[in-house]
Amino acid sequence: MKGFSHIYIEENIKEHPRTLSILAKVKTSKKILIKDYKEIFCRPSQDFLLQKQRPSLIIAKKKGKFVYPLPEVCQDFGVKQSYYASPVLNCIYNCSYCFLQGMYPSAYIVAFVNQEDFFDEVKSLLQDTPINLSISYDTDLLATENIFGFAKEWIEFAHKNTELLLEIRTKSSNYRAISGLTPAKNVILAWTLSPEEIISRFEKNTPSLVARIWSIQSAIKDGWKIRLCFDPIFDIENVEEIYRNFFQTVFKEIPQEKIYDAGVGLFRMNEGYFKKAKRLMPSKEIFLYPYSLIDGVISYNTEARERLTEIIEKEIFSYMCREKVFFWK
Repeated sequence: MKGFSHIYIEENIKEHPRTLSILAKVKTSKKILIKDYKEIFCRPSQDFLLQKQRPSLIIAKKKGKFVYPLPEVCQDFGVKQSYYASPVLNCIYNCSYCFLQGMYPSAYIVAFVNQEDFFDEVKSLLQDTPINLSISYDTDLLATENIFGFAKEWIEFAHKNTELLLEIRTKSSNYRAISGLTPAKNVILAWTLSPEEIISRFEKNTPSLVARIWSIQSAIKDGWKIRLCFDPIFDIENVEEIYRNFFQTVFKEIPQEKIYDAGVGLFRMNEGYFKKAKRLMPSKEIFLYPYSLIDGVISYNTEARERLTEIIEKEIFSYMCREKVFFWK
């Protein structure tokens, strides 16, 4: 993270301990007090792509609901009571296929400092049943850990609430930021892995496959539960050869017996988000494929889905048992 051009701070939390902690780590940014984050984040006619080049940060207090049911386009890994929470909105990365560019009006990062309110709502849900909770659905929390420190707080919360199964998903190589913590049995560190051909084309400015694997190896050594996310899978030229070499590289470095489970998903996006993202970047390679619309989701047609699934199943099942691999098709 190279810093933020501006930091907008809600007046009611300007002296909050988390606000002060964040500001101490980004001293060079221009600071502006505001009444409500939505007056900046939800302004009309914002240029998402321009803001992505050097985003601003908004420090705010979240109001209303804090935990939501997991959308159908996301995998629940066999857990029916699956939810997500968004302690941070937007991501420092800029992947071409990211649904956030079609979901939000702004590329600015929003960090909510009232984490206790999130925790209280989770505890309320846990009174009825154990739940699966993802906290990196709308961001890459580990990538910003050096500034926000939220992943550490959530892990500490999970230690005290063992009925919670917490997933922290990331593309980052920033495992060192939490490497000093005691692993929690109910926390899954989930890394999204892609072939270098995909990273260079669609995941620019994210860590390399080698860097991500290094972080995974370190986390395994320390005793964390690890989930591998091969998601999204793309229908590109030489797809069979690319993914064959990719899985060979991954499982040469990461013993499959050390993996808690894995998720596989083909490229898909909510129809509304897809249309908005395509308007932003109509010539982007990712939006030129002849996709199909099925139940409000843009993805590959039946023939392509079956072909890609057959390719991926052939490769991944040569390394991992079927019971540990969850597919979104």
